Amino acid sequence: MCFSAGASFTSGVLLTFVGTETLRKVHKPAQIGLASIPLFFAFQQFTEGTLWLTIGKSGWAGLQTTCAYMFMIMAQVIWPLLVPISVLLIEENRTRKKILFAC
Repeated sequence: MCFSAGASFTSGVLLTFVGTETLRKVHKPAQIGLASIPLFFAFQQFTEGTLWLTIGKSGWAGLQTTCAYMFMIMAQVIWPLLVPISVLLIEENRTRKKILFAC
């Protein structure tokens, strides 16, 4: 979000609700990855909100560093892997699945 701690925490709470409801609607194991995306995004928003609260406060440097690393791991590792793999798992057409895998 990058607006404020309040915006990050609010979106984190809303995304947690959406994510849990989305996971309840899963009918096949292949759908779990795609359905869990809101929960991963909620986690990222909670870490961003914590970063907003700890920036410039020297007593919270350890928490700030941890949250910064978690945020960057989400942005640079989890998202680039989770989204394509989730789409690949949910695709049932073999031809399209091969094309997705090649990409």
